[in-house]
Amino acid sequence: MSGSIRSAVVSAAVLWLLGQAVSAQAQVLGTFQWALLPYCNVLMLFVEQNGAGCQLSGTDDQCEAPVAAAASGTAHVNPNGTVSIALTVIRPDGISIPSSASISIATLSGTWADQYGNSGNFHFNPAGTSGSPCTVTLRGTYGIFYDATEGEGELTSASFSFTLPLAAPPLAPAANIIAVNGAPTANCPGTFADPRAAPGHLCIYPNRRDNVRDDLQVVNSASVTGMADRTGASLLAAASSPGSVVALGKWAMTPP
Repeated sequence: MSGSIRSAVVSAAVLWLLGQAVSAQAQVLGTFQWALLPYCNVLMLFVEQNGAGCQLSGTDDQCEAPVAAAASGTAHVNPNGTVSIALTVIRPDGISIPSSASISIATLSGTWADQYGNSGNFHFNPAGTSGSPCTVTLRGTYGIFYDATEGEGELTSASFSFTLPLAAPPLAPAANIIAVNGAPTANCPGTFADPRAAPGHLCIYPNRRDNVRDDLQVVNSASVTGMADRTGASLLAAASSPGSVVALGKWAMTPP
C-alpha cells in the first residue's frame, strides 16, 4: 500500500477515534488485507464505518485455496487508541472459527487469537505469506473407571463427542494412541500437555493406565477398530486382572 493511501486510512481512523467522523450514515473506509501470521491465511475485509463502530465483511483466502472462507465481524476503537476486532470465519466445510484481534492505529497491525488456540501477528497489507494453513484442532478429555469383576480380558469403554459434526470421520489407527510419556509421531505431533493431530486424524494421549492389559482401541458406532464417527468415538480397554480399571487422558482431532 502506498504511503498516501496508508496515511488516508490512518487519518480516517484517528478522526473516528476523536469522534469527528461519526455520523448516522455508513461510511466506506475501503477494502484491506491482513495476514494471520505465522500461517499463510490472508483476510481481505471490506470495512464500513457505521456510527461508533465498523462492520467487516470479506474472505479468508485459506492460503489461496480454490474456495475461500467467508469472514465477517465488527471493530471498535478503544480509549487507549487500539482497535479491537471480533471476527468469525466460516470455512467451506461449515466449521465456524471465532477469533479476535487488537491492532494499533499507527501501524494497523497487531495480534490475533482464535478459540482453537491459534494465535500470532495480525499483519496489515502483507507483501506475501509463507507457512502452512491455519487448522482447527478440537480437544477434550476421556476417563474410564470400571471394576472388572470377571477378570482378565473384561472389556469396558468410554465415549466422547466432538463439538461439531465433521464432513468425514477421522482416522484413528493404533499408532495414533500414544504411549504414556511417548514420543510424538507424524500423525500425532503433540503431547499430553499439548495434544495435537494432523488433519484428518484423531489422536489419543493417555496420562494414566491402571490394570489395562493391552493398548486402548478407538472404535466407531459400528465397532470398527481404528475409525471414529463424524460426531465422536469410543475408547475400548481390556482388564489385565480382576479389580479396578482406570484409564485417563486427552484427545485431539483435526478435521481434514
